[in-house]
Amino acid sequence: FSLFAYTAKGFREKECVKMSEKWNINDPYVYQALTGLHNQSLAVQTTRGSVRGILQQVMPDHIVIMMGGAPFYIRTAQIIWFQPIMCE
Repeated sequence: FSLFAYTAKGFREKECVKMSEKWNINDPYVYQALTGLHNQSLAVQTTRGSVRGILQQVMPDHIVIMMGGAPFYIRTAQIIWFQPIMCE
């Protein structure tokens, strides 16, 4: 397929490589559970440490958590556990 990109000389057509039509979900149960927690406060433990914030986006291979105004991109394969944070 084609993609139009803006360059210094205006819009140019670029050829793009077609991605696989099928996503490979590493852990469909984790993906499904995280999808149900969209826009909620969440604590996530990864292989590198923990992150707490608002779950902004859930994709088959990663999630995006907003913490302190900055997005944190976490690969689903790196998640050890996650827990919704209940506000009092």
